[in-house]
Amino acid sequence: GVATFYNRRFRDYHGEAVGPEVGQRSSLIHPEDRAGALAIRDRAVAAGVPFQLDARLRRHDGAYRWHRMSCVPLRRDGAVHAFIGAATDIHDVRAAEEALRESEERLRNIADHVPNGLVYQAVREPGGTVRFIYISQGLERLHGLPVEAVLADPGLLDAQILPEHLAALQALRRETPDEASSITIELPMRVASGELRWFLRSSAPRRLGDGSVVWDGVELDITDRKRAEERQQLLIHELNHRVKNTLATVQSIAAQ
Repeated sequence: GVATFYNRRFRDYHGEAVGPEVGQRSSLIHPEDRAGALAIRDRAVAAGVPFQLDARLRRHDGAYRWHRMSCVPLRRDGAVHAFIGAATDIHDVRAAEEALRESEERLRNIADHVPNGLVYQAVREPGGTVRFIYISQGLERLHGLPVEAVLADPGLLDAQILPEHLAALQALRRETPDEASSITIELPMRVASGELRWFLRSSAPRRLGDGSVVWDGVELDITDRKRAEERQQLLIHELNHRVKNTLATVQSIAAQ
């Protein structure tokens, strides 16, 4: 079709040289967006229905900016005789969305590659229910559990905690949080492989407006440290035993 009206803003953006023909208007669309945009437009025009699409439009100086174009049909005696449309500059919004996506991806990559650890967010709702709202991919590496499964049922992860230690964690969850302090607890857990491993959980609570409490936390595998501590205790015990035996022998000789 032929354009019958362009407003002043259209001409200020695109320049005065744009004519009414379809081809001239189509040439304003970025080459990478053109085929998809025209396909959406042509289907809507053929069906006589409204349409909306996002595409980059060329400015009078040759720069391209993202716009959202919306068009609706005008009817006369039940038949579509024209379309009226508007284009809104959304370039800055798209740039902000892209920057946010990149930031989220960067944080996700950091969280997923914490050595021997994972990052999580857990929430205690006003009714007392505790659930995870985020867990990094380290969960599967450390515990052998799929992230999606634990997000749906946090009891799957709690079930790995040795029963005599689970009560301590539950007590911490019930406490009224002090946002100035963090919560730290060491937990022995029997992971999916059957191996007993130790984990250190540390989190900082914050209260939401609805009364919920969110813990932003990390969990680190400290099994090697715990085993080293156990070996150290055995060595200290053995050393003490030998010292006592030596002292007893010296005292026996001295008493003769």
